Amino acid sequence: MPQLSRKKPLPYLSSEPHTQSKVKMGFLHLRNPERKLEIGAVATREFKLVQCLFSPQNFIAAKHKSVPQTHERVLHAMRTNEKPPATRPAEHAGALSQSYTLIKNSIKRLEEKEVGNFLTFNFQEDKVQMTIA
Repeated sequence: MPQLSRKKPLPYLSSEPHTQSKVKMGFLHLRNPERKLEIGAVATREFKLVQCLFSPQNFIAAKHKSVPQTHERVLHAMRTNEKPPATRPAEHAGALSQSYTLIKNSIKRLEEKEVGNFLTFNFQEDKVQMTIA
């Protein structure tokens, strides 16, 4: 009887401690599980953005399934330990603009890294979707 492989389906996300610090780094594995593309520290907005758009389940071991996510959901997933500024209803449009800018800036930082060569981000009204090449 053949043994079943317990390998993760590609692509997948992983994390491991950085060699020189206690910071956990996040990686994207594509066609070769041994080759990992560094996304950044797990606690950064960039990793949280990729994790959110990688799968609607939004956790590191989730199976890849790219679906459009609302800006609000993405922004919520990208939150770090800092408190979001309180906004009044009249400031809602400005807050949406700021959230879009925050998402775009995080994408720009990802595109500057090697992993950015394998990620494409598509905006559709109030949603964003990530595809992996």
